[in-house]
Amino acid sequence: MTGGAPELAPAGGQHAHEPAMTAAQKLHAAGRVEGRVEGRVEEARRIIERLLRKRFAPVPEAVLARLQAASLEDLEAWTDRIFDAAAPEELWPAG
Repeated sequence: MTGGAPELAPAGGQHAHEPAMTAAQKLHAAGRVEGRVEGRVEEARRIIERLLRKRFAPVPEAVLARLQAASLEDLEAWTDRIFDAAAPEELWPAG
């Protein structure tokens, strides 16, 4: 600080002593986040498939195909519905 004026941080919210992320570091960080999300999706699919097989064996191929195409949000909703469903097709709303 000089002359009593506050010291401003460089653009992007970085402090003078913190190096800015390089483009490669940003890509790497984004890849790590994407990998964690994909890992969560795969784990949710695995768990739901296991529960489906335990509760509704045999599970129709169409249900397994839909499971493999589901988003994380869908999988989370289906997890909430699995214990109330009388059939695997009841995991998702008609439409």
